[in-house]
This record gives sequence, C-alpha cells and structure tokens, in this order.
Amino acid sequence: MAFVAGHPAGFGYWRRYERPTHRVNADIEKVAVNPKFQGRGLGRTVVTALIAAAATHAIETVTLDVRGDNLPAAALYESLGFHRYGVLKNFVAFGPARYDKLLYALTLRALAP
Repeated sequence: MAFVAGHPAGFGYWRRYERPTHRVNADIEKVAVNPKFQGRGLGRTVVTALIAAAATHAIETVTLDVRGDNLPAAALYESLGFHRYGVLKNFVAFGPARYDKLLYALTLRALAP
C-alpha cells in the first residue's frame, strides 16, 4: 500500500506460481494508483516495494503483464529492470477494442538472501 497524507493512494501484490516447479517465481498481479495521485512516483514506490518483498521471500524471477497501450506502465517496468520477453497480439478485449498483452520478467537471483 502507498499512502498520501494518511489516505490510501495505491497498492499492488504478487503471488507465487502454484506449480511446484515454478514456486521459486512470482507474478505481480496488480499495481494500481489512484488517478488523482498519479505522476508522483507512487507506482515506482509500490513496484519497488513488491520487488524487495519478493527478494526477501527467495523469489528468483518476478513476472508481470501490461496492456499494450499502457505506455507509462511499460516505461516504469523497463526503468526498473524488467525486460519484455513476449507479446500476445490482440489478447486483451475491452468491448470491441483489442490490445496487445506485453509480458515482462525481472530476475532477482542476485538480490535473494
């Protein structure tokens, strides 16, 4: 959670992969910042905290995905060291519109305790 003046302004969470052979990895499933607080670095704060928490839990790789038209989020993830490893063309349906799904990963092996 991220707070501004004591009020919730953003949040995020990750979840370990469930398959036994994948449990050393986790997926960031949600990152959200209230639109009135966007542009203040809260997204970076939330994602940085998620990465740090994952490292302390011996997560080796963190994955996430982002809708292809969300360029600010993609730029944030890339600035934090995530690399794009794939694209699913027209995978996300929002009414009649279709968007690519961008797949990202960050290796944490060097950060693990």
